[in-house]
Amino acid sequence: MEDSGWIVVEGAREHNLRGVDVAIPRGRLTVVTGVSGSGKSSLAFDTLFREGQRRFLETLPAFSRQFAGGLGRPAAASITGLGPAVAVGQRASLANPRSTVGTLTEVWDLLRLLFARLGEGPVAPTRSLFSFNGPEGACPACAGLGVEDRLDLDLLVADPARSLRQGALHVSTPNGYLMYSQVTLDVLDQVLRAHGGSVDIPWRDLGEEARHVVLHGSDRLRVPYGKHPLESRLKWTGITARPRQDGFYRGLVPVMEEILRGKRNDSILRYVATSPCPACGGARLRPEALAVRWRGLAITDLAARTASELHAFLAGLEPGGEGAAVLSPIREDLLARTALMAELGLGYLAFDRPAPTLSQGEAQRLRLLTLALGELRGLLLVLDEPSAGLHPGDASRLLGVLRRLRDQGQTVVVVEHDPVIALGADWIVDLGPGPGREGGGVLYSGPPAGLLEPGESPTRTWLRGGFRPPPRVPRQGARVRIEGLRRNNLQDLAVELVLGGLNVVTGVSGAGKTSLLDEVAARRPALRVDAAPIGRTPRSNPATYTGAFDLIRALFAATPAARAAGLGKGHFTFNTPGGRCEACEGAGVLEVGMKHLGTVSVPCGTCAGRRFHPEVLAVAYRGRTIADVLECSVRDAAGLFADQPRLMRILEALLDCGLGYLPLGQPATTLSGGEAQRVKLAKELSKRATGRTIYILDEPTTGLHFHDIAKLLEVLERLVEAGNTIVIIEHNLDVIKTADYLIDLGPEGGDRGGEVIATGTPEEVAAVTRSYTGQFLRKLL
Repeated sequence: MEDSGWIVVEGAREHNLRGVDVAIPRGRLTVVTGVSGSGKSSLAFDTLFREGQRRFLETLPAFSRQFAGGLGRPAAASITGLGPAVAVGQRASLANPRSTVGTLTEVWDLLRLLFARLGEGPVAPTRSLFSFNGPEGACPACAGLGVEDRLDLDLLVADPARSLRQGALHVSTPNGYLMYSQVTLDVLDQVLRAHGGSVDIPWRDLGEEARHVVLHGSDRLRVPYGKHPLESRLKWTGITARPRQDGFYRGLVPVMEEILRGKRNDSILRYVATSPCPACGGARLRPEALAVRWRGLAITDLAARTASELHAFLAGLEPGGEGAAVLSPIREDLLARTALMAELGLGYLAFDRPAPTLSQGEAQRLRLLTLALGELRGLLLVLDEPSAGLHPGDASRLLGVLRRLRDQGQTVVVVEHDPVIALGADWIVDLGPGPGREGGGVLYSGPPAGLLEPGESPTRTWLRGGFRPPPRVPRQGARVRIEGLRRNNLQDLAVELVLGGLNVVTGVSGAGKTSLLDEVAARRPALRVDAAPIGRTPRSNPATYTGAFDLIRALFAATPAARAAGLGKGHFTFNTPGGRCEACEGAGVLEVGMKHLGTVSVPCGTCAGRRFHPEVLAVAYRGRTIADVLECSVRDAAGLFADQPRLMRILEALLDCGLGYLPLGQPATTLSGGEAQRVKLAKELSKRATGRTIYILDEPTTGLHFHDIAKLLEVLERLVEAGNTIVIIEHNLDVIKTADYLIDLGPEGGDRGGEVIATGTPEEVAAVTRSYTGQFLRKLL
């Protein structure tokens, strides 16, 4: 084979890869598959993408080139044939409240250009007039956010039967993040006593005047900081912070509102009710922009339409007439973008939808749209399960988009489990055979048809019909009926759930599945196990989230070496001074901002990425440092701590959820949505079972090989057998067919969805010809 036509990797040893040699054809669509933890991401992202990115940085001017070395070369003997690389993963942040589907797809920019050139109104419209991210176009009342945040005082109350000192308000509890210190409460108690109250009286028994003081402050009693009898130990650490000399207690509400005006602080937003801005009605723009019309429509009228609706509107326009020279190219670009969104299974998305409300799968496919319509060629595109969140009927259309990228001259490498995409690729690399140390080998590399031939690998076994759970007899338990479901596109639905059973909600993308789960959670006491990150910073990880790290730290602190060095449990953490490396403050990396390339993370030169102080790293437990333990996979950690029952309960739950390959210290920000959801599920499994809980999960199979899905089904079955009720959104047919009760929504997405198409057992839904899910179930059953 010629090097010019292939990417050739020799001796790859990144993470669990065992000296992998593999060749990937350039200008082709390649799928990397294998069980969870087999090394797929290590090959695709940590080897191919990272080396491609590093080499690209080396071509830039000297200032930028210095960071190429900071990225580090992947552990491989040789990599040839690489071009510039772009990664499209599921982990990109969509937290910016100013981003919308329109801005992410550039449709909003095209609409701004259209209205600036052809719109008519009271003012010389310009493109900036239609930008809600600048002062010229943004609504003055909401600064272009489109929403108004108001504190919901009811959300502040944790338990009205408790006193303030006992944690009656969320902000005075350890998890409130705005906690009053004990001394602050002592001072507040003196203020309340001037109004006939006390911090030791249950909140529900406090008089109206005293409650008002807590929330809105008081000018009856000065708080003379520095002169108070408690001055020797007075430390103001609550949200009111340190008052000025001889100041007054300000109250919770004014201080929280002041913080909100400066920034939408996450710690405060949990106590906020968000509603459309009363000035612009959620449109984000100032009145002058909203007054501009084109063919009788405002720009927001078009942005409120779904991709499919906007496509139909534009396709029906006559391209001739006045302004045709301006309209024609804009119209053609918009038609291309809306048509491709439909191919990607996103035709139901409206362009004014806020980006933070998108699922990770939706966001990844929107990035594919930009790449497919872009003009860059010869790229290596590395994708992470773009089928996440797709109905089985949409997989073939996604395959078409991936092939379009290939036909444009890109080399497309996809980590994927979907059989339609895997078997529709040009080349397939199967890794395994198991997770972690049991994986990291190439089991097959070649055309997909070769995987259907006899051979040993979990993927081959699955393709030949293995790992597929048989349909089972549905449970006929008691049912609960929930009526009047009207959220988003739900059309006043009434649904039933089987208590003590596995309930599965199905339907095409945008049919209303998530809205249904939101309504169920709002109507019934339920435990939502969603795909949101387990932490907002790299300092959070599976070990800290599940509580395993606390137990591990205690074991290290109990070692003779730690006692001799005077190191306690508090030293074995990278989150506080004393234990962490101070050069990087425990982050392990230094973040360097680069104008066009975003932020580049460079390993800390002091601790070499180990995150801890040298004295802490000198302590070992059974031959491993605390940093070594965080780098251990869950499976390896289970071997290390086999004689620790409390810790093993957590580790076994993680193993049961198919996360044995996951490093204990993997940063929360790098977990996929499916991994984050399964970490949360493991945390619940590790608790003492109570039964009678309603668990709500959103696509728990995301990111799982079919070999691992069988294990997840065992976990769900265990929860149901204990008397719990499970309600999940799922597209995987092997999970759907094991349900006790199905709720199929549709018939399409967006405004054409929100109806109940079919309910009942899998066999009953399979008999409904109108159901897309039923059509696929019929073939399987």
